[in-house]
Formats: sequence, C-alpha cells, structure tokens
Amino acid sequence: MKRSRRSGKFGAFLFFAPMVVLLLIVVIGFISYESSVTGTLVVEAVSSGRYSPAVSLHATATVGTITYLTPFNLTLSSGVHTIVFGSLNWYLAPHSKSVTVLGGKTAYAVGTYLPVVRVVTFTQAGFNSTSITALHGVTPVVWINKGASGMTLVVAQNTRVYLLPSQNYTTVFQSAGTYSFSLYGTGFGGVVSSV
Repeated sequence: MKRSRRSGKFGAFLFFAPMVVLLLIVVIGFISYESSVTGTLVVEAVSSGRYSPAVSLHATATVGTITYLTPFNLTLSSGVHTIVFGSLNWYLAPHSKSVTVLGGKTAYAVGTYLPVVRVVTFTQAGFNSTSITALHGVTPVVWINKGASGMTLVVAQNTRVYLLPSQNYTTVFQSAGTYSFSLYGTGFGGVVSSV
C-alpha cells in the first residue's frame, strides 16, 4: 500500500505538536515564575511642603551597592531592600528606608527632605547673628524673641511683626537678593542673603 504525502505531513504534525505545546508551557511557566520572584521599586525624593510647595528633588539614593539619581525605577528580587538617601545642599537628608518588594508588584520609597532652618534669636541687646544665607524659595528663616519684653521686628523694610517673649516669626524669601532685618527703634540689624 502506498502512503500518501498528506498522511506523512499529518504524522509529522502529530509528532511535533506535543513538543511545541510543551515548549509553550515551559516558556509561560518561566515568565510566570520570573514575575512572581521580581517586582518593581520606585524611588523618589521630595522636599517638605511645610513652608513652601513640595517639589521633586534630584538626590542620590543607594540600593544595595549601587547609587542612582532620583527619581528612578528598579526591577528587584522579592524581599526587603534598604534605600539610603544621600545628602543634599540646603536640606536635611531623610533616614534610610526598608521596603518590601513583592513579585509582580510595585513598591514605593519616598525620601522627604526637610529644609535646613536658619534661626536668629534676639533680645533688647541685639541679634545673635547679623548675617544669614538662605536658599530662596526653600530655606525658612526664623526670628525668635529671647528677650524679657515684646519688640517689633522689621523684615525687608516692609514687614513689621510685634513679638512677645518666646514668640517667633518665620519667612521664606521667594526671590534671590539681600534682605535687611532690624529691631524697630534700635540700631540693631542684619541682612539675609537669599541665593
């Protein structure tokens, strides 16, 4: 009996089809396994919004042994990962964070940087500092009355604030420039250089 070409091709198909299906099962299983053992870590750095609007910052952050510039995303194995945020001029760096990354999921680590506060105290005898440097739009400058009676603080020649003992006045200079401050009716004063 003569075998037809059609039945030969069908036999070859029957031979290879299970192998193709098995290969597909292996590939799908590998992809499922990979997605179950790795996840995504998103790392960001932001400024605190207490004295000015919160903004995204470009700061260094170390995950494992490699340092990156924020913001960034990483694909990592499932488990606990520690993020160490680097120092940044004009800000206090946040503490390191430990984040759990789960397979197939996204975890977030946000480092909140607090602006360094410049503090000026004063009494009836004058100011403890007469020259302050601040980053415009970021650095809060705080004047605190440490004297025994109320006094009027004059800031930038147009803001007058009467402060009782232990009261304070805080401002963030929004533009670069030189701003004077003084105690009204006295010869005591100083300047803030807003850079």
